[in-house]
Parts: sequence; C-alpha cells; structure tokens
Amino acid sequence: MAGESSYVERAPAPALAALLDTTRLRADTGFQPEYDVERAVPDYVEWLRRHDH
Repeated sequence: MAGESSYVERAPAPALAALLDTTRLRADTGFQPEYDVERAVPDYVEWLRRHDH
C-alpha cells in the first residue's frame, strides 16, 4: 500500500540460531549437510557473482 514501510523486523540472534539448528533433522532423518558454513558462504558468494546478482 502507498506510504507503508517495507521494513521487515529481524528475529533476535538467539532465535535465528535456533532456526538454523539441524540437530533434530539429523537425529530424525540422518541428514548430513554437504557444506559447512565456512565452505558454503564463499561458494554462495561466488555463485551470486557468476549470476549477476
């Protein structure tokens, strides 16, 4: 709507960390991520650069 802010409030850091926790997913399904954060972030940044984002 006109005049309304598009600001989206972020979750506090502890809540965000809980959303990113895969402990239960691993326990329930045996999921193992292919990338850890140290590898995933540079890989994603490089993907963005290659795709003009």
